[in-house]
Amino acid sequence: MGSSDRTSERQAPGAYRTYPLPAHNLFYLYQLITLGNLNSCELLELDGRLDHERLRAALLQALARHPVLNSRLKPRFMRGFDIELIAKPLPLDLRFERCDTDEPGVVHQRLLRNVWQESFDVTVDRPVRFHLLETPSKSYLQIITVRLYNDAKAGYRLAHDVAESYTALEFGQPFDATPIQVVDRSTSGLLTSHLPLREKLRHSVGAVKLFAQDFFRPDVSMPLPDTPRGDQDFMKVDFGAELLEGLRRRAKQEKVTVHAMLALAMFKVWRASAPSKVGRRWLRILDNFSLRHMTRENADELYETLVVPYSVRLPTSGSDKEVLHAMVEQLNHWKSGEILSELYRVRLYAALSRFSPLKLSSAFITRYVAKSNIVMSNPGPVPYPLERFGSVPIADFINFSQLFPPSRVMLIFSTFRGRLRALVVWDRNAYPNGPERELIAPLKAQLAALATPAADAAPAAAAQASR
Repeated sequence: MGSSDRTSERQAPGAYRTYPLPAHNLFYLYQLITLGNLNSCELLELDGRLDHERLRAALLQALARHPVLNSRLKPRFMRGFDIELIAKPLPLDLRFERCDTDEPGVVHQRLLRNVWQESFDVTVDRPVRFHLLETPSKSYLQIITVRLYNDAKAGYRLAHDVAESYTALEFGQPFDATPIQVVDRSTSGLLTSHLPLREKLRHSVGAVKLFAQDFFRPDVSMPLPDTPRGDQDFMKVDFGAELLEGLRRRAKQEKVTVHAMLALAMFKVWRASAPSKVGRRWLRILDNFSLRHMTRENADELYETLVVPYSVRLPTSGSDKEVLHAMVEQLNHWKSGEILSELYRVRLYAALSRFSPLKLSSAFITRYVAKSNIVMSNPGPVPYPLERFGSVPIADFINFSQLFPPSRVMLIFSTFRGRLRALVVWDRNAYPNGPERELIAPLKAQLAALATPAADAAPAAAAQASR
C-alpha cells in the first residue's frame, strides 16, 4: 500500500461535497438511532487553567483542518445516508463549567454526565462538542464526538491538533489550518474498489460463510447476570510502566504481540470464573480492527471511523500456548487482508436491515455482529505528541467510546508515556458494585503473572501453591 497525494491535498475554500456513509458505519448509526446516544470522548487532564478565548480560537483552527467535522448526515431512500460537507462553518459548541472540589467521585460524575447525558442530532449539528471543566487545581477538556465519525486514531489526531493550535496561538507560532482533502470514504471507494472481481467475489462468499456461522457457533462469553440494560460508569486503571515492560519481554519470548498477552489474561480470568463452561466451546470477545492500513490512501490525517467490529474466538479448553496461538493466527489472518470478508459481512447485515423495521434491524445487527458481552480493544500507544497546551502541561489523556448492547463491559487498553492503562466502561446492572473485585483485581493478577519471565514463572507458581 503506497501513500497517495490525495489526502495531502488541501480543499479549496467553500468546497462542497456529498458522499455515501460507509456501510460498516451503519452498525454505529443504528446504535445511535435506537439507543439515543453513541458518543466517544477524548479526555485531557491539564495541570492548570486555559485562557477561554484562546481555547475557542484554537478549536476553530483545529476544526478547520477536518471538513468531516463540519458536516451533517443526509438520509436517502431506504435508510441509506450521505455525509454532506457544509461550505459555511457550523457553530462551535464549547461549554465552560466550574467544580468547587477536586474530589474524584464528584469530578467523575460531572465528566460522565457530559459524555452520556446528551446526544447529537447528526442531521443538524456538528458531530463534535467541547467541555472545559475547571476544578481548584486542574482543568479537564473533553472532546465529545458521535461514534460513527470517530475511531482512536481520529481522536488522537484532533486532540493533538487542538493542543498544537493552542500552543501556536500562545507563543505566536504558525499553525496550518488549511482543510485536508476528504477522499471518497465510501466502503467500496476507499477499501475495495481496487480489488479484482475474483477477490470481491471471494470476500462476498466469505461473508456469507461468516453470516451462517453467526447462527451456529456455540460461543460463550463472560458469566454476567441477564439483567436489563442499565446506566454506564467508568474507571481508569493504571497498570504502570514496569508491568508493560514485563509484558513486552514475555510477548517477545513467546513470539506474539502484547495484544495477544492481554487477550490471554482476559481468557484466564474468564476460565477461572466459569469453570463449568470450559470444554468444546469458544470464548468470544468483541474487538475493533482498524482498516486504515487497508486503504489505498494515506488516511493518517483523516478524521474518520475506519474500524470494523470483529470477534476474537479463543478455545475454552486450550492451554495458554494454544490460546496465544489461536489469537495470533486470527490476527494474522485478518491482517493479511481477510478482514475484508468481515467487512463484507457487516455490509451484508446492513443491506438486509433495509428491508425490516428500524428497531428490528438494530436488534438483529447488534445481536449477531456484537455477539459478546465483553469488548476488549487495544489502540496502542498515542501516535502523536501530547505534552502541553502552551504553558499548561497535559497530565493525562484517555479516549473511550459508548458501550453498546449486548456488551456489558469494555476494556480499552492504551499506552501513554510508557505506562499501560485500561479504561473500563461497564453496565451498572451487570456490575452493581463495580467490576473491581470480579474483573479488575483478577486481571491485574493475571497480567502480573504473565509479565513474569517464563523461566521464573514455574518457581513462582510452586511457591504460591505451597503457601
